[in-house]
Amino acid sequence: GAVVCFVATIAALQWTDVCGSRPQVTVLSNKDFGRTNNGIIKTGIIKEMDHKAAMYVRKHPSARPYEPFMKYMNKQKLYTTWNNWSTWCAKEIAKMGRKPNSRDYENLGRRLGKLAYMDFAYSVVARLRMQLNPAQRRFLYIKPADLPVRTVGKYF
Repeated sequence: GAVVCFVATIAALQWTDVCGSRPQVTVLSNKDFGRTNNGIIKTGIIKEMDHKAAMYVRKHPSARPYEPFMKYMNKQKLYTTWNNWSTWCAKEIAKMGRKPNSRDYENLGRRLGKLAYMDFAYSVVARLRMQLNPAQRRFLYIKPADLPVRTVGKYF
């Protein structure tokens, strides 16, 4: 018991020498492509994901009353994962090996929207009959380009 405790203490001290006394908090790695281009990407993502929600509702007409909640989920997903998605976009742009134009940004958004939508989530929304509350409805009215960027400490 005492030997294990001693070894664990030594390991912890060595770790603090290397890493510091507290675990590091990595600042969100948002890649900024400029307000216009960020907006083009975000709008492309939401257009594609909302299109998938509309396709689901066309296939399952009984889910029509819950389509606004599906669109809310899409926008919430964009809001919460933009830091990861913007990093992905930066890597894709680097692969192109040229300066991207607005159509490239739009196509990145569409590709991300196709990758990120979750069909099964729409079925859960319909099964649970999820409706928007007033705050969620207000969030739904924000244009994708105008969504705020999450920062460390503010929303965690």
